[in-house]
Amino acid sequence: ELGLYSILGMEKKHMARVLLYETLIIAAASLAIGLAAGALVALRSQRAIAEAAAGLGLKYEMWPLKDTCDILIHLPDGRQLAVDAKAYGRAERLAREIEDDTGIAQMCADEVAYVVPDQVERDHPGYRALCNAVLRGKTGYSCETLRNFSKRLDAAAKGGTR
Repeated sequence: ELGLYSILGMEKKHMARVLLYETLIIAAASLAIGLAAGALVALRSQRAIAEAAAGLGLKYEMWPLKDTCDILIHLPDGRQLAVDAKAYGRAERLAREIEDDTGIAQMCADEVAYVVPDQVERDHPGYRALCNAVLRGKTGYSCETLRNFSKRLDAAAKGGTR
């Protein structure tokens, strides 16, 4: 590409500008596609959780109090379970967000679950372990896969605790 530009008589400063524009366009497109894909995965997880709660006859609220959590589920025993669906590819990023997350604690939910897609744990073994290590000091907090969370929700709906 650079050779063609040179043969056509393009000056070096113009070649540099074209390469800069190409790089910026590709970076912007990559960022937009990545953000959109992440949002779709998180939204899909939120829908799956909401459908599971509805299927069990549990009352739930989507995005209560703006963005403190994704779903607030009202359990039969009166407890409230705040759920935040996450789709980060790196556990370190989720762990940092968990450490900084004060919004969910302000909701006065009895329990908080960060739910990640099952595929994340398969692709990154130890993902939940790292997040749960960060949560160790926070009572009632956990990081779970969607499959495990669905089982937990089923047990809670039937009167069990976990």
